[in-house]
Amino acid sequence: MNRTVRTKDKHSDNGDISRRAREGRASQRMPSAGGASRVLSRHVRRVLCACGLLLLSSFAMNDTRLLAPCPSSPNCVSSLATDERHRVEPLPGYADRAGSLKLLSDVLATLPRVSFEQVGPARLQARFTSRVLRFVDDVTFYVHENGGIEVRSASRVGYYDFGANRRRVEDLRERLEERLGDLTPVQGQGAG
Repeated sequence: MNRTVRTKDKHSDNGDISRRAREGRASQRMPSAGGASRVLSRHVRRVLCACGLLLLSSFAMNDTRLLAPCPSSPNCVSSLATDERHRVEPLPGYADRAGSLKLLSDVLATLPRVSFEQVGPARLQARFTSRVLRFVDDVTFYVHENGGIEVRSASRVGYYDFGANRRRVEDLRERLEERLGDLTPVQGQGAG
């Protein structure tokens, strides 16, 4: 009977020792509370910064300011820009918002390396990816109630775009005009 008790005690001691060892190893693997909070804090700051940028961009693109303004760099064009360096004409559309959104969606769907989504009742957001270096350019369309289409195309990286954004907008203009055919296109700016 003593032997059984000793065995039992021996096993319970081993259990205590291995539990203590596991706890020790676990405490070595897990960062201290201060270290964990620093790591968490760094990730939280990144997430909050990204969310802040999204909020800022949504504020910059509300209906009173239809499209975000172009930066001073030459890698952006907009139909709402006031300076010639960044200015392009608005794109043509149908005589109503729904028709122009459908037309624009149909044209974008035919283009390679483009993903897009409708954001709200009057806005399309597209991402164009370059063929070779996989650069991403963001293109935002705002469609007025009368069907006129405002556009902003900007590169995500780099200072120069070597005219890529302007060429893209002009290519979209040609494709839209081709689809419109004999209909009288409606231009952006000043629609209700």
